[in-house]
Amino acid sequence: MKQLSFTLEDNNDLSQFLGDPELTRLAPGASAMLVQLYSAYQDPKRLEQIASETLNRFPQAQVVGATTVGEIHQGHTQTGTTVIGVTLFESSGVEALFLPCARGKESQAGRELGQLLAQRLEVAGLLLLTTSTAFNTNTLISELGRTSPPFPVFGGGAADYGKVKRSLVVHQDKSHESGVVAVIFKGTDLKVDCHSYLGWRALSKPMIATEVKDLTLKLLDNRPAFEVLSRYLNITNDDSFHLSALEFPLMVTRGEHTLARTPIAVGRGHSIEFFADIKQGEQVRLGYGDPRMIIRDARQVHRKMAAFAPEAVFLYSCGCRRFLMQEQVEMETQPFQQLAPTTGFYTYGEFFGNGEELLLLNSTMVAVGMREGDADAERVQAQQSLEDASQERVDDPYANQHIRIMERLMHFIDAVTDELQQASHELEEKATVDKLTQLPNRVQLEELLTQEILHEERYGRPFSLILLDIDSLSEINDRHGRLIGDEVVSETAQLLNAHTRRTDLVGRWEGGTFMVILPDTQLAEAKVAAIKLYAMFGQTHFTHGEHCTASLGVAQYPPGYALEQMVSRVRQSLSRAKQAGGDQVNTLN
Repeated sequence: MKQLSFTLEDNNDLSQFLGDPELTRLAPGASAMLVQLYSAYQDPKRLEQIASETLNRFPQAQVVGATTVGEIHQGHTQTGTTVIGVTLFESSGVEALFLPCARGKESQAGRELGQLLAQRLEVAGLLLLTTSTAFNTNTLISELGRTSPPFPVFGGGAADYGKVKRSLVVHQDKSHESGVVAVIFKGTDLKVDCHSYLGWRALSKPMIATEVKDLTLKLLDNRPAFEVLSRYLNITNDDSFHLSALEFPLMVTRGEHTLARTPIAVGRGHSIEFFADIKQGEQVRLGYGDPRMIIRDARQVHRKMAAFAPEAVFLYSCGCRRFLMQEQVEMETQPFQQLAPTTGFYTYGEFFGNGEELLLLNSTMVAVGMREGDADAERVQAQQSLEDASQERVDDPYANQHIRIMERLMHFIDAVTDELQQASHELEEKATVDKLTQLPNRVQLEELLTQEILHEERYGRPFSLILLDIDSLSEINDRHGRLIGDEVVSETAQLLNAHTRRTDLVGRWEGGTFMVILPDTQLAEAKVAAIKLYAMFGQTHFTHGEHCTASLGVAQYPPGYALEQMVSRVRQSLSRAKQAGGDQVNTLN
C-alpha cells in the first residue's frame, strides 16, 4: 500500500497532481485506487472539475470527497485549500457507492446501505461521508447500526466552514447536496486499526433534558434550552451562534461512552438544534475541551498506531478541535505523519464503529490506520522509536502558552465547581433534613407525599399516613429544660425508625410531631401499625427517666385529593385524639 497527498490552490496544482511522477508510476500496477478529495470550496462545478479530470487521467480510481471546515495534509492543518489523498493498494479492493437521502428518508437509506454491505464479501472496513446539514444523520447511523457491522466504520459529516447551511459530498465526477457516500474496503489482506478519543469533559452542574423532539432540545431543566446556554455562556441568538457554542458541547454519559453534542442553531421557542441525538430524560452537562487530556489521549493513540505499523493514516476530526486548539491542533495531528502518510478533514460529526457499536460522535478525533499484510517487525520498531523520541523531546517553556494557560483555567474551574457542588449539596441537606433527628423535614416530607399521590394516580397504589405527637413535650421542656426535650424528640425518632417497615417513610413534621408515610397500605393496616407504635412509645423509658405518652392520628389517602387536603385529614384525626385527652390512637374513616 502506498499513500500520496497533494494540496490544490489552482489549475497549475491540479496539473501537477495529475502528472506527479510517483503517482503515474504506481497507479497502473495498483489493485485499487482511492482518491479522497476534501475541500474548503462550496462550488460544485469546481469539485466536479477536479473529480472529472482525475477520472480522465485515472479511470480506475474511486473518487470520493466532502466539503470541510479545515483540511489535513501530511498531518498538517490547512485552511481554504483542497487536499487530495491518493491511496494505492497492492492486493485489496475498494468500492465507492452513493445513496441519495433526504430528510424523512434516513431510516430507508440506512437499511439499504446495510443490505448492500450484507451482499459484499471480505469487507475489511467502511468509510462514510454524509451531508450532515441536509438530513438527520443520527437516524441513518442508528439504522445501519442495527446490523452491527463486524468491521471498523469511520468517516465524517461534510462541513461548510461554520455556516451550517449547505455541505457537499463527492462521488466519482458528481457532487451532491443530500446523500451519503460509502467506501467499502475489501480483502483478507487488508488490516484496519480504528480509534476515537474525545478530550472534552463536563464543567457545569448536571441538568436534565426535559423535552426533546428528534434532534431538537426544547427544554433543559424545564427551561427553554437556549436560555440556559445564554445564561451560562452569554451566547446570543445570531448568525454566529454555532461558532460561539462550538467549544461548549453538552456532555452525555450513555452506557460506557461519554458523548459530546455540539449545538448548531437556535430553533423555535428558544430550543437548540444538534447534528446528533440527546435523549429525553438524559442528564447533561456543559463541557469544554481540556488540552491536556487531548494531547494525552492523542499520544496514547499514536503509541497504539505505532505498534500497528500503518502504511496510511486517515483522520476525521471535529471542527471544534481546530477552533479550540488553534495553532496547537497539530500537536495531535502531525505525529501521525511520522507513522505514515496522513490525510483527512475537519468535520460536522464523526462516525465510529469498531465491530460492536456504531456511533455518531461530536468533538472527537477518529484516527484510522491501514496496511496490507502482517506488520513488518523492523517497521514497527522504527515507528515505535520515532514515537518514543517524540515523547522525550524537551518542551520549550515559552511554547504552547495557549495550552498551558487553558490547563490552568481548567484546573481553576474544576476546583471552583467542586466547591460549589459541595456547598450546594450541604445546602440541600440543610433544606431537606431535620438537624436534630437527621430525618426528612417537612419540606422533604411534602415532596415524598407528592410522589405517593402521583403513584396512586398512575398505578392505583393506596397509601396511608400516621401523625404522632408527643403529648407532654412542652411540660418536659419547662420542667427539665430544652436540651432534655430535644433528647426526647431524638429518641422518638429512633423509636419510629426501629419499629416501622423498611418501605415506610418517617420524618419530623414540626416540633414534637412526626409523620409516617405507609406506601401500599390500606387504612386497617395503618391502624394496626399505629397501635404498635403507640404501645412501644408507652413502654419506652426516655433519657430523663420518665415515661411519655403520644397521640396518633391515622388516615388513608382518598383518590383525587390534593396534598393539602390529605395533610388536613390526618391532622384532623390527630386533633380528635388530642381533644379526647391524648394518649390514644384515632382513625379517620
